Amino acid sequence: MQEIRRNILWFEWLYQVSNFGRIKSLFYRKKRKESLLKIQKDKDWYNIIWIYKDWKHYTFRICRIKAQAFIINKKNLPQINHRDWNRSNDGYNMDWKDNLERLSYSDNQKHSYRELWRRIMIGKENPFSKITNQYDLEWNFIKSWWSIMDIQRSLQIANQSISKCCLWKRKSCWGFIRKHI
Repeated sequence: MQEIRRNILWFEWLYQVSNFGRIKSLFYRKKRKESLLKIQKDKDWYNIIWIYKDWKHYTFRICRIKAQAFIINKKNLPQINHRDWNRSNDGYNMDWKDNLERLSYSDNQKHSYRELWRRIMIGKENPFSKITNQYDLEWNFIKSWWSIMDIQRSLQIANQSISKCCLWKRKSCWGFIRKHI
């Protein structure tokens, strides 16, 4: 795929953005020399760039700059969404499709909830879940569960009481002893 460059809005003839998410300075350090600028990460792991004009510096997220330059916004949609959920991927994904799209506030929220529920890691796929063993009151092993949420969904028990039992704040929960491995 060919790299296409366009001028950055309000910084015409100073900086250009490419369809791969690269920023190019056209007048690097007053030498009229072109160079690619270094991309940094902000606290939310978005790619950001510092650009200068009239002795002032401005910080922009690259996804915003690229969307202004390459995505036609006929409906005046304010939000920019990363389709693959990778905030630092401002270029193209593996299918060579653009990773950025314009959405309204409500569509962005719907997309995040839909994707979160689809991508939520339940049970053994979740790196933060703890395997929980279930014992009777005489410490005879009954069953092993992938997480407290699995127990809650299956037995309709509040996860707080299961957690208190696993942390030894309660002796038992619904007639069973539960312990994290």
